[in-house]
Amino acid sequence: SANTDQENKRKFSVLPPSDNLANPSGSAQSNRSIADLLGNNVVLIANTQVDGDSGFGTGFFISEDLILTNQHVVENAENEMVEVAFPESDDFFSAQIIKISKKFELGNQDYAVLRSNRRNSSYLKFAHDLDNLNLVPVVSAGFPGDVMASLFEFDEDGSGLAFSGLPLFNTNGVINAVQPYNTGGALILHSAEISEGNSGGPLINGCGEIIGINTFIYNQPDTSIRTLNIALRADGIKEFLDQSQLLYEQANDVCFPSILPLD
Repeated sequence: SANTDQENKRKFSVLPPSDNLANPSGSAQSNRSIADLLGNNVVLIANTQVDGDSGFGTGFFISEDLILTNQHVVENAENEMVEVAFPESDDFFSAQIIKISKKFELGNQDYAVLRSNRRNSSYLKFAHDLDNLNLVPVVSAGFPGDVMASLFEFDEDGSGLAFSGLPLFNTNGVINAVQPYNTGGALILHSAEISEGNSGGPLINGCGEIIGINTFIYNQPDTSIRTLNIALRADGIKEFLDQSQLLYEQANDVCFPSILPLD
């Protein structure tokens, strides 16, 4: 009926938790919810650098064997290789850097594409519509450094945690503002909390589609209580992928989030 269609196409002003949101293309049981989709496609990236330093960040599959992340997450990687793991897993596998942008300050790009040596059966698609994003509900997913550090601290101070890899950290929020570049693309300022370690992780809409890539946080602890969570909008990512002649998929329709039906 028309009423049912309207009901199914309502938009939420605030998103429910990601494990209650239906993945529109999630026919497989393992990918039914947005939380499932993120858990099966967002990865921890560990970078051992040529100078012996190490760091980590986040990435996500955009095809069966391509992982997108930030340039600054994988820069100076030894042999152009990094180690990758899914949430709740200590089974790392390798990925090779095949395309990498210049530093952000040299061209408003901060992207790298990795070729995974392990294929993934699913991946994230880009959102159909990037217009009128103000107050659009979003989810961030990744491995924030402050959360990871606190988990290790609890593990040492308490009776031990049941570690089998690190959990994926999902946060809800809305887009607060969009600031375009004069060269195309834009910064997205949003309220889905992130911290160091989230760099390279996806900012998605309520259908699990890519709106941007989380890249920066900004604060001035001595003068301000506000922390800015900043992503690079997806049109800039697609331009980089097009320039690199790398394929990706885009959703066919505008996103209308829906609640996962009860079994």
